[in-house]
Amino acid sequence: MQSKNILYIADPNSIHDFKWISFFSQKDDFNCFLIGEKGTYANLNVEQKNNLKSVGINLLSPIDDFSFTSPVKTLKAILSLKRVIKEHEIDTVHAMFGSPQPIWFNFLPSNKKLLITNRGSDVLVLIKGLYDNRAKMLNKLLYKLIKRGFQKSNYVTCTSSKQIDYLKVDVLKPSTDIQLIKTGVDVDRIKKHDLPCELNIAVDKKVVFSIRYIGEVYNMKYQLEGIKKLPKETLDNTQFIFVRGNSCGDKLYNQFKSDLDNINGLDYHIEHSLNQNEVWSLIKRSDLVYMVPKSDGTPNSALEAMASEKPFIMGDLEYNKELFAGVCLIADLSNPQSLSDKIEEGLKSYPENLITNGLEKVTKFGSREAEMNKLLNLYQE
Repeated sequence: MQSKNILYIADPNSIHDFKWISFFSQKDDFNCFLIGEKGTYANLNVEQKNNLKSVGINLLSPIDDFSFTSPVKTLKAILSLKRVIKEHEIDTVHAMFGSPQPIWFNFLPSNKKLLITNRGSDVLVLIKGLYDNRAKMLNKLLYKLIKRGFQKSNYVTCTSSKQIDYLKVDVLKPSTDIQLIKTGVDVDRIKKHDLPCELNIAVDKKVVFSIRYIGEVYNMKYQLEGIKKLPKETLDNTQFIFVRGNSCGDKLYNQFKSDLDNINGLDYHIEHSLNQNEVWSLIKRSDLVYMVPKSDGTPNSALEAMASEKPFIMGDLEYNKELFAGVCLIADLSNPQSLSDKIEEGLKSYPENLITNGLEKVTKFGSREAEMNKLLNLYQE
């Protein structure tokens, strides 16, 4: 079988992008190349570059962001993409985020297979935000270009049915092949994972892990209000762990840290970033994990908690019921008191049947290999 050459327009820092691409880069019949905008390369360190290389991902030089105000830079970026496609004889170009990466599809050769993967906030926050504010000329132009990029693509994948429903209304052509493909997790590897957690964590307290990065979409103000409402006894006996992540700017980080400092009696620790093994070790060390974003797809963090057989909390978004019905505590995102109550319940009397259901469902419906084989079929068509 002739090798397939795939160019991923992706974020080299993203754990999710890494999981998707590395599934194929480690196969003998795939040559995988990664290119992204310069901003996503800014925090890339030597260890991350070596990690990409070790699994066969060829990291290419970055391109400038698409910009109407910098047409020369944008033109150079388009020419760079075309040169890379020609030089590496690319068969398929796969945009790993639904906004704004599909913009580049408007300028690529029409004889290449084009795919777009959507994750949640790219569709339900960014694209929707452009559409809702299209009275502004710049938003209107960006929305049109993203929509054209979607309509030029051969396949579109989403990590939730809600994303599919939204895109079908106005963004996609009726004939577009759109499929539900989740990232999935390595259930057996997570179950067997036994590396100790070596982070700076209290040994004599319960540990609550806010597993998503510090960011607006992850509902930081709601988290703060919920934590403020916890009883003094709970705060005295608990340590909260947060992760800054590479995309969190100094202003947001400093404000969030200041707000945490102002919660009387709160013991907390913020990690800058975590690799995959550190995430799994921290989940297993935690007594409770929670994720309460404003919008979401199919969160891997929830699947990892399920595979680790750990108590966890999610917000009341329209998550995939096949995977997430009856597997965790659900917090009302309109009421911070609800988060506080669920944290209390999770630490003191988490229902055992939720853990049993969670492991059963992630094993049956959240397997990374099963999900990536769906994508393999698209590449091979």
